[in-house]
Formats: sequence, C-alpha cells, structure tokens
Amino acid sequence: MNIVLIGFKGSGKTTAGKLFADKLNYNFIDIDSLVLDDFKSKHKQELNFDVTIQAIYKNLGEYKFRKLEEEVISKIHSLNNTIIATGGGSILSSNNQKKISELGTVFYLKANPQDLFTRMEKNKIFPDFIDAEKPFSSFYAIYSERVKLYESIADIIVDVSNKSLDEVAFELLEASDSFIENNVSII
Repeated sequence: MNIVLIGFKGSGKTTAGKLFADKLNYNFIDIDSLVLDDFKSKHKQELNFDVTIQAIYKNLGEYKFRKLEEEVISKIHSLNNTIIATGGGSILSSNNQKKISELGTVFYLKANPQDLFTRMEKNKIFPDFIDAEKPFSSFYAIYSERVKLYESIADIIVDVSNKSLDEVAFELLEASDSFIENNVSII
C-alpha cells in the first residue's frame, strides 16, 4: 500500500512525510525532487540557470511544468510501501488527480490558511504566483481554489494546523491505522 500526501506548500508533506515513512518503515519519495532530477537528466547540456523546482516552474511556465510532473507521476505507478509527497499544485492537472488517486491512499494535509502563510513567510518560500503587493490576499485566493481540489481526491483529511512535524507524523500514523482497520475486508 502506498500513501500519497497532498496539500498546499508548507503543509509538511515532505518533512512530516519522511518522519511518517520512518515510523511505518516505508520508502519515501518527493515528486518535486523527482521532477528536478528528471529535468536535470534531460537538459544537462543546455542548463543556463540555477536548477531548482522554482526555477524550472518559472522558466517552463505552468503548463509545461505540469506536463513534466505528469510524466514523473506516470513513471512511479509500480511503487509499493511508499510515502509519496506531491507538489502543492500537482492536483491542478486532472490527469494528475486521476494518477494520484490510483497511486494509493490519498491523505490531504490540511492547514488553516493563516498558518500556511506564516510558515511560508517565516521560511521565505513564497511561490512565484504570490503577488508581492498583496501577498496574503493573493495566497488566499489560490488556497481557496485548491482546497476544493484537495478535498475532492482525498481519502483522508488530516488537520495539521498549529502542529509540530512530530505531531503531524503521529496524526498521519493514527489516520493510516484507522483507515486500514476500517477498510480491511475478510475473504
């Protein structure tokens, strides 16, 4: 069984996901890291900018970036016993929504918008689509759109608001145990 973590940037998908994977003795992969590695391997000769996931997004634009993300997600369909952290915008592609749902049990790490905004502000990890003149209102507009998508494909919603990474990992562990208990069929 795989567990796929979805949620907005700063919700703890990667950091808490690694802790969660350790507790379950599962493998861990991060879609953004795979996209970065895939991009680097395909374009090593022509790279003329610092290669980060943000730089790839900025240079390719959203459409091409989502296509690259779709390719990567398609390649990992045979994984098992893996915690998979998605990029915050992975769910914007309907193809990705379907593929993410097929990868395993989908956990939405839901945090209140102010908490997410504070984390991004503290860690200086604002995505390029945040308007520097009106950061919270532009963030909130995008957050509001994405929440519906996250909730529509989630099997389990885990509230991670105001929780430490260890607490989030523990909540994920409890949620997975409960999900397994309630979805085991006796043959």
